[in-house]
Amino acid sequence: MIRLLGRLFLLALLVAGVGYCQGWYTVKAGGGGEFSVSFDGDKAKADLAKGAEKVGEGARQVGAWAKQAATRIRELSKQKGGNQSVLEGRLVRVDLASHAIEVRAENGESVTLELGSAMIRLAGEVVPLHRLTVGDAVEITLRGGEAEELTVESVAARR
Repeated sequence: MIRLLGRLFLLALLVAGVGYCQGWYTVKAGGGGEFSVSFDGDKAKADLAKGAEKVGEGARQVGAWAKQAATRIRELSKQKGGNQSVLEGRLVRVDLASHAIEVRAENGESVTLELGSAMIRLAGEVVPLHRLTVGDAVEITLRGGEAEELTVESVAARR
């Protein structure tokens, strides 16, 4: 409970500091230890709306980037049937921290794929991600249609 109150206090200090720097309120000292605080609610509202618009713009840019990446991956992969496709190439990088791999497709382009809960096989045996090595030939099965998000279903590697 003490930690929660401490965090709420720090959050209040942060908001107060940002508000003061943004000119949302002013503090004036008077004689005899008195002071007055005036709050400009319209300016705070306008600044918050502007911030929300910038966050929305950033989210739209990320969404557009993700759509471009998915389109690029679809172009590099071969349709397998239904909403499945296969991407073949060589392993360029294994990122254990983010559970992702970078693959160089047959045409030389590289893509990074987050594996999520995809099954990973090496020479037919189910293995953890750290068993894959740079240079392994990989066949990645992807699931997702045109309007759907692409997900990695499985990775089959061979040395």
